Amino acid sequence: MRDPLTNSKERLYTIREHCNFATIEELDAGHCPHDECPEEVNRLFSEWIRTAERSNLQG
Repeated sequence: MRDPLTNSKERLYTIREHCNFATIEELDAGHCPHDECPEEVNRLFSEWIRTAERSNLQG
């Protein structure tokens, strides 16, 4: 949410408006959240992968 290179808030609004299927997690980080808060990013990716794997097994 603190990315100085992109308009994160406008991008977030657009995604919420047009992508109902998207999962959105707002991080208190700048342009490289994987460097600024790697534990949180890894946790979110891990959860997403587990969800995708369960989805594939069920469908």
